[in-house]
Parts: sequence; C-alpha cells; structure tokens
Amino acid sequence: MKYVITGSTGHISKPLSEQLIKAGHDVTIISSNDDKVKQIEDLGATASIGSVEDVAFLTKTFAGTDAVYTMVPPK
Repeated sequence: MKYVITGSTGHISKPLSEQLIKAGHDVTIISSNDDKVKQIEDLGATASIGSVEDVAFLTKTFAGTDAVYTMVPPK
C-alpha cells in the first residue's frame, strides 16, 4: 500500500513510518523543512516538502495514495 504521513520525523510519525516501511509499504513523509530530506530518505521513505496549509501541494502529494495519517500540531 501507499501511505502519506505528516508530522515528519516526530515521536509518533517516525515510528509509524518505520513500521510501515519495514512491512514493505511505500511511504511518503511530508515535512515543511528542506533540512529533513536526508533524514526522511535514510528511513527509506520519500520526502515531500511543502506546507500542510497548501491545498495544491496536498492534492498532488495525496494523489494515488491508499491512506493518509495526519499529525498536525496545534498553532
């Protein structure tokens, strides 16, 4: 399955991503920080850099995805 995870490499999203990748799933991790690309790719995931407030970015990133897990911290 293809998953998109928000929350980047936080305390919940990172372990979830690791489990999904270990199980053989295709995982894309959203981050707003370009500096996280290597860390995300080192997990075995695809990095998608953009804002969770950008509808066009999310629409493109979510296209063809089987499931989305969102962990968006309050402002």
